Amino acid sequence: WDATNDAGEPVSAGVYLYTIQAGDFRHTKNMILLK
Repeated sequence: WDATNDAGEPVSAGVYLYTIQAGDFRHTKNMILLK
């Protein structure tokens, strides 16, 4: 992830959720972005 939003603009430092999906597998975790 290049720390940009869907519009291509940089996002702020903070806590973000991400989800990894592959077939029936699905895993959601928190990520802390520090700048």
